[in-house]
Amino acid sequence: MATETSSAERATFVTRSNGNIVGYTSPCTEDNQRRIGALYVLPVEQGKGIDGQLLQQAVNWHGNNDSHDNIYLHVVSHNIKAIQFYEHFGFRQTGKIIPADFDKVNQIKLLQEYEMEYIR
Repeated sequence: MATETSSAERATFVTRSNGNIVGYTSPCTEDNQRRIGALYVLPVEQGKGIDGQLLQQAVNWHGNNDSHDNIYLHVVSHNIKAIQFYEHFGFRQTGKIIPADFDKVNQIKLLQEYEMEYIR
């Protein structure tokens, strides 16, 4: 696993296998909220522990900070496998729903997401 830290507010952790990137995560701090900005593992590599190691690395990166103890993420509402994965590692749905929308800047449709929270 390799680490690239561009600032105190964002990092990227990458996992390689045979020289190829097979997964990454990008924890960050946005609007004074600790977040798991992205976590992706190639489908053929899922279930081998890489995904859990990346998530744990992202949680550890945030460290212990009493004023912002919880860690948040958004997950697409129809991705049951991802929701179950995060729940397995202690994340819980907050009840907040991020509605589907259209990103005019990037010209893409955004999918409905659920907010999840990890409480230490």
